[in-house]
Amino acid sequence: MDLRRVLVVTDIELSRWALRQALTSAGFVVLSAADATAARAVAASNERFDVLVVSQSLGSECVAGLLEDAALRCPGVSSIVLAVDPDPHPIITKAEHIVLEKPYSVENVVALARGSTVLRANSESYGWSAKG
Repeated sequence: MDLRRVLVVTDIELSRWALRQALTSAGFVVLSAADATAARAVAASNERFDVLVVSQSLGSECVAGLLEDAALRCPGVSSIVLAVDPDPHPIITKAEHIVLEKPYSVENVVALARGSTVLRANSESYGWSAKG
């Protein structure tokens, strides 16, 4: 069985490190990028990923673009947005994206990357949302 691959995109180095450590410990293959340019370079290198974890700290427009790109390059990709903005871009609020509101934990990100239906069931004000 192939290991699930996760692309983590956040400009916060400590968050990127913590997510990479937790996801790797949980058995995922983790790719990471500090910004949209680096994330697109990973995708352009034909690195397929099953889950995209992206921080809204990159900016809503940037995140929206990454979500659209990921859907095109990796059909069926699960997208987890680490929310920081109470008024996100409309693309972020689509039901197929999971929005994890602050405060979130790496354990919740791991559970969502595994496909946890418990956290997915907590529908909030927009799209699928889970509170950490």
